[in-house]
Amino acid sequence: TYKLNFSPLLGITTTTKNNIKFTLSGSYSQTIKESYGGGIDRDHSFTSNSSIKYTKKGGLEIPLFFFRDLDLENDLTFTLNSSYNYTWKEVLLAGGAEFTINDEKRNFSIKPNVKYHFSNFVDFSFNYTYSGDYSLQNKWRFEKGGGFSVVIKLRG
Repeated sequence: TYKLNFSPLLGITTTTKNNIKFTLSGSYSQTIKESYGGGIDRDHSFTSNSSIKYTKKGGLEIPLFFFRDLDLENDLTFTLNSSYNYTWKEVLLAGGAEFTINDEKRNFSIKPNVKYHFSNFVDFSFNYTYSGDYSLQNKWRFEKGGGFSVVIKLRG
């Protein structure tokens, strides 16, 4: 058995002037082994991930006569995560001249998330996920879903 791993194959992390954070990474691996019938099996895997995050910090001032200009802290954070995986298996039969693809799988996901932090007591967020899976047997299958959450912090 022989293994070849490039992890990370590629990795970039950067921040722009507007405080947008961007991350990209990728890896590749290959395993070569002798099969039971005297042939050779090769397993490949390629993975990539990316993320974009933007945070807008600020304050909201509400003029209320009984609170003396209530100043509430609020932040808005937008995050977009994505991933892609591709794996495939190749087989070279004993006495064969070329490798043939025996199995192949792909999947991806895209996940945006928006979080609103309103004062120190209330957080609101909503998210969405779109993903797809592919295999030689099942072809493409797609899934979609989303949700939201509200967190209210109480102190006693």
